[in-house]
Amino acid sequence: MMKTKKILTIVLSITFLIIIGMPVTQAQESKGKKKEKTEQAEQLKEKKGQEAKEMAKEKAQIQEEKKGEEAKGKDKQKKDNKGKGYGKDKGEMSGKEFGEQRAEEAQMRRKQKQQELQETVSESEQKMDEAKTKIKTAKENLEKEKSEGKITEEEYKERTEKIQEAEEKVKELETRIKEAEKEIEEEEEEEELQEEEN
Repeated sequence: MMKTKKILTIVLSITFLIIIGMPVTQAQESKGKKKEKTEQAEQLKEKKGQEAKEMAKEKAQIQEEKKGEEAKGKDKQKKDNKGKGYGKDKGEMSGKEFGEQRAEEAQMRRKQKQQELQETVSESEQKMDEAKTKIKTAKENLEKEKSEGKITEEEYKERTEKIQEAEEKVKELETRIKEAEKEIEEEEEEEELQEEEN
């Protein structure tokens, strides 16, 4: 009889610890995932900044090439095919053809990077939705445990604070995603304007 009571109390203690630890581990898992999402969003911002700098450099270089060609007059084709920077290995192409080809390549790279950014944003949104459902489940479980008297008031407060921290991180991620979406929209509008001008 004593052995069964001891075994029963041990089993109940272990199940109690498991039940208490589940929401905490869920919160920790979601915490790690949210941290990963914020890091990804920051990396995307850095990539965008670098891409913009590269594109500005390319534009400036193309403009310099055009200015150099205009200054030299109508003598565009050189016998020795010397050039500056990217124009050295243009082969049989004229400066204009080469510049158009470079512009097309830059536009293709920009579209590809924009598509990658959109994919990352959609993945982040999906992960954010998963985190929201986990938080909702954790809240429901916490309230259920409190109403059933399975946890103390102190434990309830601690777990409530952890859930609130997780909610705040999800909100931060949500604002970062919205900012990224806004930047994508602005880039698309800018592209449309450039296409209309051409």
